[in-house]
Amino acid sequence: MEKSHPKKELSNLDLAKEENSMRRPILIGPKRFFIQAENFLTHLHEMKIVLDLSIIISTTNR
Repeated sequence: MEKSHPKKELSNLDLAKEENSMRRPILIGPKRFFIQAENFLTHLHEMKIVLDLSIIISTTNR
């Protein structure tokens, strides 16, 4: 004899979340990619500034 599982009833909040997840724009992937790329380039730029400053300081101290 099979056990019948009680059907899970979704609350209004769960239904709203499910509905909103269906409405996600297709561009969320590329947008996230470009944001991460921008953050990476910003980090590289900051590292270059620090490197430039350390070179200036080391040549000044000679």
